[in-house]
Amino acid sequence: MPVAEPAPTWTVTDWAHALQELKERCDAAILAHWYQGNGIEEIADVVGDSLQLLQAALSLPHSTLVVAATIFIAESVKLLCPEKQVLVPDPLAGCSLAESCPPELFARFREMYPDAIALVHIQSSVAVKALGDIVITTGTAEHIARQLPAERILLLAPDHELGHYLRQRTGRHIVSWFGACIVHTSFSVETLRHWRLQYPDALVLCSPQCPPEIQELSDFVGSSSQLLRYAATHSPPRAILATDHNLATHLRRVLPKESELLLVPAANNCHCTRCPYIRLNSLPKLYECLRHRKP
Repeated sequence: MPVAEPAPTWTVTDWAHALQELKERCDAAILAHWYQGNGIEEIADVVGDSLQLLQAALSLPHSTLVVAATIFIAESVKLLCPEKQVLVPDPLAGCSLAESCPPELFARFREMYPDAIALVHIQSSVAVKALGDIVITTGTAEHIARQLPAERILLLAPDHELGHYLRQRTGRHIVSWFGACIVHTSFSVETLRHWRLQYPDALVLCSPQCPPEIQELSDFVGSSSQLLRYAATHSPPRAILATDHNLATHLRRVLPKESELLLVPAANNCHCTRCPYIRLNSLPKLYECLRHRKP
């Protein structure tokens, strides 16, 4: 029996029904990042941060995994699950962090610190990961850094802001690659300062991938999953969020219904508050990806 042909009038419900049928045919599961959006997170089998997606990939019984996130998370899923078919809706769903760290330059960077331990963020190419010693996620970075020998220098790539955060938290000698996320470094410090004065009862949440000025104005700094857990535990009357705005959908679900949620706007010309790379993934691309077993 042929699969349904998508129509311009299809709603998210229509896509969900069609994708469910296709998933069953292909023995597939869909993994979506918290930042995904475009309706994909509503129909995914697993929604989470990088670490949660990798853990889920190892436990899911399906022979095919469709990763609606960045290509770099999908590559890592394939490395962990070499026997599974791993698909991506759009192979151009990259990452500004990864683009900021070419492997040939990182190799020279490593040569400058031959005795250092290199921590490489999940949002980097396989070639850069191969040059590192340990692959980290935003949520695991601090825990891992604290386990390593105190006398060793730590190299961290590609996120410079995360390196600053880890230095402040651990007191370790960390040398960071000068890369940054175009979303997390775009938020307006002036707006956040104004809101802190205007709403003194607000709980300010931000990512460690934000600049130090944003981190210093925040009540809690953490990965997406850590921010969600913290907000759910504290149930503030008002929350201010400085991370990818697609997390807001999930944050509203854990906050009390009466809580107000403010999203810190971008200060730059592009007004990036949602990852433009990950949003290349869409429901039509997801459907065609499963239908034809390729991007």
